[in-house]
Amino acid sequence: MKLVKQLNDLYLSPRFFVGLIAVCALYILSYAFQLGATGLSVCTGIAVLWFVTLLADLALLFLRKYEISGERFLPETLSLGDKYTVRFKLKSSYNMALDVLFIDELPEQLEKRDFAMHFSLKPNGTKDIRYEILPNTRGEYSFGVGNVLVSLKKPGFVRRRFRVAAHQTVKIYPSIIRMKEYELMAFAKISSYSGLKKLRRIGHSYE
Repeated sequence: MKLVKQLNDLYLSPRFFVGLIAVCALYILSYAFQLGATGLSVCTGIAVLWFVTLLADLALLFLRKYEISGERFLPETLSLGDKYTVRFKLKSSYNMALDVLFIDELPEQLEKRDFAMHFSLKPNGTKDIRYEILPNTRGEYSFGVGNVLVSLKKPGFVRRRFRVAAHQTVKIYPSIIRMKEYELMAFAKISSYSGLKKLRRIGHSYE
């Protein structure tokens, strides 16, 4: 069961495919230029070296009990049309530097299908991630988990996924601040012409 979970969290990076294509290209060139047994031996040695490096990469990422933990910070309610900063705090227990691809599962109302951030994490380091959202429709916004895909600086053939933070739902309401601002602007414009004075009366406002 643990092996199946680890396989589900295994992703191949672009470097893996570059290395695989390079090895295949060497074999093709060796055959095209008729390098014979010597060329085949050189290509096989490079292929074995590439495969051993791949296994070492996998072992360093998966076989030891390293973790990436994180937490998302969001207010319980948001205002319509106002920008808000979403903050993530990540912590690494790896004793080596990592390349990180961070993908947060944003609410569908935000219409951001390609949200991703790239950065580096120092050994046993922390990272404070911030990004802005702008709610344009009312309702409930559901945030999924934060996906953190880590790879070694070198060789970086594979990535391991960690899921951090839990699902969160926030409600979007009309902006009370903007409503108050517009009300004051409208009253100031009217009162400048007619000499009106604003009085507060019970039952004559938003009640």
